[in-house]
Amino acid sequence: MSQKNFARGIFWMILASSSFAIMAAAAKYCGRRLPVPEIILVRSLLSSIFIAFLIFKTKISWRARGDPLPRPTCREQRLAAWVGKNPTILASRGAVGFVALTLYFWAVSRLDLGTAVMLNYTSPMDRFSNWLMSATFDQACSARIHQAAESVLKLLSATG
Repeated sequence: MSQKNFARGIFWMILASSSFAIMAAAAKYCGRRLPVPEIILVRSLLSSIFIAFLIFKTKISWRARGDPLPRPTCREQRLAAWVGKNPTILASRGAVGFVALTLYFWAVSRLDLGTAVMLNYTSPMDRFSNWLMSATFDQACSARIHQAAESVLKLLSATG
């Protein structure tokens, strides 16, 4: 990896982290005055506008190279970018994302900001500990052993 790409990657990570911090602080501030569904609506509208801009700005190809079918029109490409290749999985991902976003903004509006953000960032630890347990015990362990080992892993991750 070149030094230029490394610096660019660090820049984008800092920008992303700053954006999430600003979003959480804004949600906390607005959570005192507005109900959570309204905060989600505004955040979703802003995200949709940003994504629409990116879709219309870039030329997205949704067919593999060498595909014998005729080249899609620009309108078909944009529609495919919104609908995707598998709309069922995309819709279920959207539903799960909506529930996760609702719970996150609810936590931000009700809990201290640091606690809510920490809870949000521990969800990858859940996935990692579940993967580690299934890989270690080949999914043949009892629920009690699984829960105890998962608690130890979470405790270790929370303490640093």
